[in-house]
Amino acid sequence: MVENALVVELESGGSASRVEFNKFWVQIGAVAGARGLIEVSGSGRSVAIGRHLRPEMRPQLAREIKFALQSA
Repeated sequence: MVENALVVELESGGSASRVEFNKFWVQIGAVAGARGLIEVSGSGRSVAIGRHLRPEMRPQLAREIKFALQSA
């Protein structure tokens, strides 16, 4: 979390990207058909996270992100 934003940084194949979501408009949910990945979306953008996390741990991560957003 940075100020009023949730920042997601992704690295794949040596390239990195950074996406910022307004914490008041961001949504956290499941990616349809993606083996339980977590979708972070808002303002017309979305990213899937949790690829390197065991599938049974992903719901807990989603809950923790939602809690952090509500508490910040």
